[in-house]
Amino acid sequence: MTTPPYTPTTTTRPRHHMVETRNLCRAGIPNSLRPTVWRRLIYQKVHEARAIYGKYYYRNLCSIQESDAERMFSSNHQKQINLDLLRTMPNNIHFMSANCKGVSHLQQVLRAFCLHNGYLGYCQGMNFLAATALLFIGPEDAFWFLIAITEKYFDRSYFDGNLAGAQADQEVLKELLEIKYPSIASHLLSLDIDLATITLNWFIALFFDAVPFSLAFEDIGTLPSKEILRLKHHAYLKILNERLTKRQRTCNILTPENGSISSVDSDDLLISDIVMSEYETGVGFVVAGNSSHGFMGRIFIEKGRAEMKNMNIQFDCRVTSFVLVRKDMAFAGLISGYIVALHFEGIQGTILWEVKLPDTTLRLIYSVGKLFAALANGTLTVLENVEEKSPTCLELFHLPMGAAALSDAIVIGDEVWIATACKIILVDSSSLTTLSTFYVACSSAGGGTSFFEKV
Repeated sequence: MTTPPYTPTTTTRPRHHMVETRNLCRAGIPNSLRPTVWRRLIYQKVHEARAIYGKYYYRNLCSIQESDAERMFSSNHQKQINLDLLRTMPNNIHFMSANCKGVSHLQQVLRAFCLHNGYLGYCQGMNFLAATALLFIGPEDAFWFLIAITEKYFDRSYFDGNLAGAQADQEVLKELLEIKYPSIASHLLSLDIDLATITLNWFIALFFDAVPFSLAFEDIGTLPSKEILRLKHHAYLKILNERLTKRQRTCNILTPENGSISSVDSDDLLISDIVMSEYETGVGFVVAGNSSHGFMGRIFIEKGRAEMKNMNIQFDCRVTSFVLVRKDMAFAGLISGYIVALHFEGIQGTILWEVKLPDTTLRLIYSVGKLFAALANGTLTVLENVEEKSPTCLELFHLPMGAAALSDAIVIGDEVWIATACKIILVDSSSLTTLSTFYVACSSAGGGTSFFEKV
């Protein structure tokens, strides 16, 4: 029988009770008590919102049809949610097929949340949070759980389109890594690896399946207090918001006067890519940069001699991937996670538009109006309508391929071949469905499961 909803009281609990509750939760909540405890923790955070919206708010959201909010959901979030439903917990009996009750409940909860909070909408990672909640509590409780997480426990910037709050936490984590494990921080820096490319998704999904629960609260020595960490987070969030505001206000066309390439020691630059144009004979592009600068040069080859001229486009971080789709148009992927659309006229360049993706793009490929981005977090992102100068309806679809980074990809006919860890995944370029998977290496111990799949 379903437990009746928890009704919070306005009585303030003594601090030692709060500390005791926290310690008990960290020690592990027995499975028999988990639904009750989770519901109490959820509803003590959202009881004011429930009082405002009313007793039947969730039911009313589920029954909404043909409204402006519903149309916005259908155009912005429905397709991505449908793609993620069966990828959330494919090995769990409640989520392994479209006919499972867990899948229908998950779809219902995510739709209701998008209708409730159109500003945030659906962010990848919410599916894991909602599915985990559905293992222990009902759909309506899982809906309020998402609200508690995104609107009460965390600032709304944590799950918005720019993920500014989550990125601020990455900067705090980098500081802590430098303090606690300087050798690891130095090693990552020497390899030009941004820690956020590894850890950002851990934070977005609240470390779902990222570390063993037994290690989550392990004592690793003295760390700064919560207040200091909170102040650091707010400081970095302010910096990131100022940077995002500056991006939005920056003029798209970079003229030589306000967008010239600054003087940087060429020995400090790492060449990311060299691409020769298939649309112009003897013309190509060089992309280079470091952790704080990104530059482009145009190559001209004539009569056996090559000359490179700096272009007037400059980025605030290294370019990790580049693809030319027309004589005058290309796309660049930045280590910060942005994809930038570029227009060329000689050595003059214009930034047409840019979009933030969940992680760094390791490879960009283009085919028949679609841009495929292979991400470091194991996701294949597909962008449609990308050739428009200012796309009015830029569609993004995120297809999780696995835990390992997507190191390379290529389009062959109607199929996208994706390399990740020690396997190749074939995806239909039109329907975006996975066609097959085959391994190119297995563990030395034998068996049918690859070593990287075991990890």
